[in-house]
Amino acid sequence: MLSFIWIDLNELNNANAFEMAYSLLSVKKKEEFNQIKNEERAKQALASGLLLRYALRENNLLALYDKTIRADNGKPVFPDNSLHFNISHAKNMAICVYGKHAVGCDTEWIGRKLPDNMKRIFSKEEQAYYYRLKDYHARQTFFFQIWTRKEALSKWSGEGIRLDFSKISLVSDDSAGVVKRFFYEKELFFQEFFLNEYIISICSEKNNFSIIPQKVNMDTIFL
Repeated sequence: MLSFIWIDLNELNNANAFEMAYSLLSVKKKEEFNQIKNEERAKQALASGLLLRYALRENNLLALYDKTIRADNGKPVFPDNSLHFNISHAKNMAICVYGKHAVGCDTEWIGRKLPDNMKRIFSKEEQAYYYRLKDYHARQTFFFQIWTRKEALSKWSGEGIRLDFSKISLVSDDSAGVVKRFFYEKELFFQEFFLNEYIISICSEKNNFSIIPQKVNMDTIFL
């Protein structure tokens, strides 16, 4: 079964909370963090590291915190695949999804401006569906559903930006249900969640989406 945790980055606006969170990072992760100059990205990176640490602690695997390596496809993994995980962040939200099987996830703030050119992102089927929608909010929701599904797929596979989104169709008439597709000779499942002004999509090899998103606050992390 998958677990899905998230944190509101506004909690790191407090200087004391920020310093305490920073103190939990390993020496290696502090060195990586110190290279980030953009304040928003720094908070996102810090929150992502905290979520991964929390996930490992919950699985009695905290000793693996600094042990991630790059798989052949470039995806960060633990050497013995004792825990699969994926992290994403957008604006003031960071998420971590983890479990016993490979997973990909993506989150986006729905308030983002939509791109002008959909051809690079949408398949022809998706473009036709998108342009049939007349309401801007409906287009916005559809766009981020498709975008986050494809991002989650690219992160599940480890391909990232090498994946040609325009060659893949993930449109579904059932916006509330699980989407099933075959990729890489595997049956994959997609599910999205709406939290506040954010949409989150998860891609998994298992249809085990009986997940309740768990908000993690600083008090929980410091236990």
